[in-house]
Amino acid sequence: MHLTIIAYASRLDWDIERAVFRVDGRSDPLRRFARCQERSQLQWIVNEVVNESNQKVARLDIFGHGKSGTLTLGDQGQEVVTQHEASWDLFPDLKTDDLLTDNAEVRLLGCDTGTLAEGRAVLEGLEAKLSKGGKTRTVWGSLASIAHSDFGPEGFREEVASKFLRTASRMSASETGVRRLGVIAQNAAVNVQGVMQLLPPGYVLDGLEDMPAGIVDERFPVNDLIVTLCVDRRVVAIKSKSSNRIAVYRWTAGSQAPSREQIKAHLPAH
Repeated sequence: MHLTIIAYASRLDWDIERAVFRVDGRSDPLRRFARCQERSQLQWIVNEVVNESNQKVARLDIFGHGKSGTLTLGDQGQEVVTQHEASWDLFPDLKTDDLLTDNAEVRLLGCDTGTLAEGRAVLEGLEAKLSKGGKTRTVWGSLASIAHSDFGPEGFREEVASKFLRTASRMSASETGVRRLGVIAQNAAVNVQGVMQLLPPGYVLDGLEDMPAGIVDERFPVNDLIVTLCVDRRVVAIKSKSSNRIAVYRWTAGSQAPSREQIKAHLPAH
């Protein structure tokens, strides 16, 4: 049984909702799709699928918003897993033997979940917990951004998984992530190139759409600009209040993105 759980934010989040329209829950009885809004519901949903199908889960995909070592179900406070070891028990009230096959895969489908030392530590720690008793379960994280277009009728597309998903044993100690650029209209890109000069060297233009509220770490105004920090400042969105234009930048220069203070220091003082 392959089960894909798709996050369900309390505020409609089209970054996630578009994936729902791409999957097909009817064509294959051994592939199931479900929504989940609260971490406490996760175990119940998996248990219901197992009981109804009489099949243990061989692959559990959880799609939500992510950053290094963290995956959330769409709302802050509903993290499936975080960088803290206390969160690494996905099913605290029921033995995983009742839900997962002995060699099951758990895949944390959120942006950059496997990146940096923090991401690798979570994959390694969660995998160790799930593999107690001689099991050989694996936990996968992402080294890139994850989008609704990465899903098809059968769920997360295998060609995307093979490129961007890794287990802890298949990555270095501090993978910094893979830049995945969307298609950006050339004239639109030219209009926002000047904003790049406002950020520390190492940020590259990576899109022209605003960030979903569920993945925002911090948002603050600087004169005409609204600055949004996401994914531990590895993604920065800058919006002009006067023109309503938005430019999104991804950090590609090293393992740690600049601090909030460093970013703000590059923005215009007036």
